[in-house]
Parts: sequence; C-alpha cells; structure tokens
Amino acid sequence: MLAAITSLIIACCMFCVHSLARTVPTNYILMTIFTICEAYLVSYVCAAVNNPKIVLAAAFMTTAIVLALTLYACITKTDFTVMGGLAFVLGAIFLILGLFSYFFGPTIYLLYCGLGVLLFGFYLIIDT
Repeated sequence: MLAAITSLIIACCMFCVHSLARTVPTNYILMTIFTICEAYLVSYVCAAVNNPKIVLAAAFMTTAIVLALTLYACITKTDFTVMGGLAFVLGAIFLILGLFSYFFGPTIYLLYCGLGVLLFGFYLIIDT
C-alpha cells in the first residue's frame, strides 16, 4: 500500500506542479522513486498470480509488440497521433474487462492479457 500511495502522490505532484517535472535534479529523483514503487507493485502482482504462465505470456507478448511497433515506427511515415480517441476507448474497454475478469474468473484472463498488449501497442505507436 505504501508503494501504491507513494507512486500516486508522485504522479499527481508531477502532473499538477510542472516545475517539479521540469527541474533537473528533482525530476530525476521523483521519477526514480516512482519507478521503484511501480516496479515493486508489478512484482507483487506478478507474484500473487496463481498461474505463472499468464505472467510469462504477457511478458512475451509485450516484448514482441514493443519490438514490432518500434521497428514499424522507425520505418513508416504515417502519423498516429490522431488515434488518441481510439486509445482512450480501448483503455475504457480494458478497465471494464478487468472488472469482468474479477467476477468471471480465469477464463477471461487470456483475452484481458491480449487486450492489454493491444492497448499498450496503441499507446506505444502513438508516442513513438
């Protein structure tokens, strides 16, 4: 809980107080603390998953999509910044599917994992 609260406070501070995000030593320190907190949270969630194959599948799919989309972004001349609305809709669907997966159990986990990688891919290609 401490890591979750700390990362949330740091994110809110950096979004609301722009001077924190743009001052050189302060932003590096805050981002390092934020990264450590998020890494702890992700490792805790991965350790709490009953089936480690789900975590391994998500890791491999994420690695594959990062490599493929980075290569695509380096080669293409297409502008994907106009797809922000689509990324928002996919994020909302991802949130709703996450709530459904909590109630309907492990049968929907693979779909949830795949949609997460798809959503991550959209955000990655928009930002890259």
